[in-house]
Amino acid sequence: MDTLITATDRKSAAKAVTAASHVDGNDVVLALDCRKATDACAERAFSLYIVVCEGLGKSGVRLVKTLTARGDGGVIAVLPQSAPAEEAKALEDLREEGVLLVPATATQAELSLAVNAAIAANRRIEKLLRENRSLLKKIDDIRIVDRAKLILMQNMGYTEAQAHKQIEKRAMNERLSRAEVAMNILKTYEV
Repeated sequence: MDTLITATDRKSAAKAVTAASHVDGNDVVLALDCRKATDACAERAFSLYIVVCEGLGKSGVRLVKTLTARGDGGVIAVLPQSAPAEEAKALEDLREEGVLLVPATATQAELSLAVNAAIAANRRIEKLLRENRSLLKKIDDIRIVDRAKLILMQNMGYTEAQAHKQIEKRAMNERLSRAEVAMNILKTYEV
């Protein structure tokens, strides 16, 4: 797991670095301004982003929005102690996008809890994305098999049940998946 921390100076980032570094196998990268953070993100993806908004101004809000839109990791925004109303509202609105907002006055333990919550949420999201990819593959396989059955019905005069049985029989005999057999049928009959 890799964490990118953005802050204006090492002192304001110290609490975030400590909270993030307690996670085993975590590579923590510190960017001392929004430009460096953007450059680091262009080079690689991170599983967690912590943005200490104190002193970053509107560019900090834009950075949090950009990191959230990427969708490749959890985002924690450590709110500034005092910010213009427009900036504060923009950060609060990001809560709806899934950003964890932590006040600047949060203790080390509270920030560690936020890091753990972001990590847990990110793992759940990754699991759901893997499951989604798997289901999409199954849907594609079903579509391919259905197209192959239709071709067998049209060209060989099979019923749907006979075409299905033929595909399953070939899959077992050739030790291929039904989708692979269906692809072979499609290659054979389609121009």
